[in-house]
Amino acid sequence: MSDASGVRLSDVRVAIVTWNSAEVIGACVDSLLANGLEGSQITVVDHGSADDTLASVRRSAPEARCLVLPENRSYGGAINHAAAEAGGRWLLVVNPDTEMGKGSVRQMLETLAAHPETAVVVPSVLDREGVNRTRIRRMSMLRACVFLSRHRWSDRDRSRADASWIAGRHQQWTLGQRSAQGPEPLTFTEGCCLLIRRQAFDLVGGFDEDYTFFYEDADLSLRFRSLEYLLLWDPAAEVRHVGGHSFSRVPDERLAMMLKGMLLFYAKHARRRYVWWRRIILAQCLLGSLSRHHRGREWWSAFRRDVAGERYLPDGARSARPVEPGLVSVIIPTYRRPASLRRLLEALAKQTYRACEIIIVDQSPETFRGVPPGMPFPVTMLRSEVPNRSIAKNSGARIARGEWLLFMDDDVVPDEHLVAAHVSAFRARPVAGVSCRLVETGEEDRSRLGKLRITSFGRIVTGFDARGSEPVGMLVGGNMSFRADRFRQSTGFDGSLAGTSIMEEPEVCEQIAHRGGTFWFSDKSVVRHEPQPDGNADARKRDPAQYYWSVHRNLMLLFLRHRDRWQIPGLVVWSILRSIRQGLVLRAGGKGVLRMIAGLRAGAHRYYRSLQ
Repeated sequence: MSDASGVRLSDVRVAIVTWNSAEVIGACVDSLLANGLEGSQITVVDHGSADDTLASVRRSAPEARCLVLPENRSYGGAINHAAAEAGGRWLLVVNPDTEMGKGSVRQMLETLAAHPETAVVVPSVLDREGVNRTRIRRMSMLRACVFLSRHRWSDRDRSRADASWIAGRHQQWTLGQRSAQGPEPLTFTEGCCLLIRRQAFDLVGGFDEDYTFFYEDADLSLRFRSLEYLLLWDPAAEVRHVGGHSFSRVPDERLAMMLKGMLLFYAKHARRRYVWWRRIILAQCLLGSLSRHHRGREWWSAFRRDVAGERYLPDGARSARPVEPGLVSVIIPTYRRPASLRRLLEALAKQTYRACEIIIVDQSPETFRGVPPGMPFPVTMLRSEVPNRSIAKNSGARIARGEWLLFMDDDVVPDEHLVAAHVSAFRARPVAGVSCRLVETGEEDRSRLGKLRITSFGRIVTGFDARGSEPVGMLVGGNMSFRADRFRQSTGFDGSLAGTSIMEEPEVCEQIAHRGGTFWFSDKSVVRHEPQPDGNADARKRDPAQYYWSVHRNLMLLFLRHRDRWQIPGLVVWSILRSIRQGLVLRAGGKGVLRMIAGLRAGAHRYYRSLQ
């Protein structure tokens, strides 16, 4: 079924995750069928229900695809599994305890199709009584503290406190004001009902499977927004949400999972906020453990052990995907550089270490067809519609099978010992990442101490071409490798960084360093860099003001996310001095200097806006 605009309900695929949802899943499926969807468009992923959940699905929609997972995976992991099986152009994610209003699916679909810059559309969420309970922002840290404190009260008192009369009235007023204006942009979309553009979903890699059953929607919203996608609320579409049907049986586990999800969210995206929020929760746990109620004391003590031990953070076993021991996955993002890419592939074909696979992520409008014949390694070609180097690297890492992931730029030429040098460094010491020397064509060898780090005030110490092997604080972008499990504990490369992804290497290294990872610089191999017209060096010469605006913006993002706040004043002062110096050297003028300094404000704005 389609209309004049070309929107077709047949292109929608529905994903539902269930656990003991027999009481509600039938009504959910019936409401989807009443919206014009076919049973064959519905995929249900069951987490091992002990009731008649799947039988209820088959009674309502015999053609629906039912998948049973052998273990209770995360909610996001189950949705990713359903999305991979279902395909489709649009992905409708709904909870089993929801009922779609008549015509709401088409209304959401038309809104999403009419706004190509939008990744997600959500409807108005109504409770049992028909009151609008749409959540338009994440739970704040202050509200979470109050919510956690209520857990120490009796069930009767807690139910009174949960009324939150003032907060509820304010939300109703806000929703009423916004709903009269038509589709509205949001900073957060609640996961009970999401219509997602499949291309955007694949671009960010779907839901983060490190979350269990809470905050994966907040994480997905932030990652969509980091790529400049919009999130829209369409008040004309409605869904009735019972809320917490499965978790009503285990209220303690629900609270614990929600708070651990919030902790994980801040650990991934705002490290300093995470540190303070964790301290507050530990203090709450201490008060709760003093409770006279025996069961309550036990719960608080167990929860405190989990928070103190950071057991909610992904460990190597949980984050690692099946890998082939000894295999190196060489990941190469490329954009309109067929000649330089071919030179790189020819050099890789001569490597002395032979257990390799090559993954090329091509972001060019035209398809690259210059793979040299007789390559000794398997070569996989991926297409990416968005010219973003960070996104391309993450896409390659998602399908990589190697024990080690080696990221290389497409304008470098390595010697024949590069891969062997990386593998040797990993086998000789327990480091998380390795880089080898990177030299510009025609430059002399240098010897330099204290290379590859960013100081506490924002000075970037490079030394990519230096002699000597030693521990470093960050890696060389032209050739940087990670242990696969270590890399997958991070959020990957940040696609929101400005310019040509300037500072993407230290940003991902900061993430891994927070988990105890260390990095090694080796001079056992040399990579020759052949700068291209559209690279960083050319951008610096062509428009120095814009180039240093990007540097300062990305540095501010890095410091706000990963460094102590006392380092921010030093970063500001150093960036101003650097702007003045570069403005004089490069003759950027007064407006150019101000433009460079403005990058600091842009970085702070991006950071705080992302956490709204």
